[in-house]
Amino acid sequence: ETVKTRQVAFDQVSVLVKNQLKSTLDESFDQVALSQAKLLFIQAQSGVQEAEAALSTALGFQDAQHFTLAEVPLTLELPDSADNLVQLGLNNRPELAALRHEVEAAQRFAQAQQSAQYPKVTALAAAGVNPVADDKLLNHNYYAAGVNVEIPLANGGNLDAKTQEARLLKLAADKDVIDAQNIISRDVRVAWLNLRTDKERIGVTAELIKNAAEAQRLADTRYRLGTSSIVEFNEAELNYTEAELEDAAAKYDY
Repeated sequence: ETVKTRQVAFDQVSVLVKNQLKSTLDESFDQVALSQAKLLFIQAQSGVQEAEAALSTALGFQDAQHFTLAEVPLTLELPDSADNLVQLGLNNRPELAALRHEVEAAQRFAQAQQSAQYPKVTALAAAGVNPVADDKLLNHNYYAAGVNVEIPLANGGNLDAKTQEARLLKLAADKDVIDAQNIISRDVRVAWLNLRTDKERIGVTAELIKNAAEAQRLADTRYRLGTSSIVEFNEAELNYTEAELEDAAAKYDY
């Protein structure tokens, strides 16, 4: 679009120069502006091709594919605060869920190590029939039962060390969860603030484009009437182009 506008302006100035209504200096300025616009257009085309190549690779294509760009409608509705979004992040973020499972595992491990210090009681019972028994020495039926009590006394502090280790692992896991919650809360709030800022930028850039377009129209009229210079006209054109770039950047960031 900029190249087309510059080309039309250059053609018009060339006609005016031929009719001796404008100086060759004006034609030179327009020629420079047209060349700059063509150069930027070539750079933009190269950037699009690089982006298509990168996207093709990301999608698993060996060869570069061509993609048709489509305008994405923007929904400029935001919640009044980030509190609900923060809670949504704390409930659904997978890395936080994984850390919570680690806390649960560490807690169970600590309980198991604590239980290892208690006495362990085992019981054993047996019963059966003796096929070679006689009535004088052995009964045909037999049964027995016993209880074994194991008390951990002399273990060199091994159980105490393992219990303390399990407690420290539990504390470290709790700390990791708190850190992750703080980071998620910060990231969501920063993202919400950036989104609100970009929404305000879109409104400002829309007004900027409107004013720049009006200034461009006036500068074009003044230049055609000979009441202004080519410098003023080119500056108005540049301001309008920059306003469009700012608007596109604001929408992209949003």
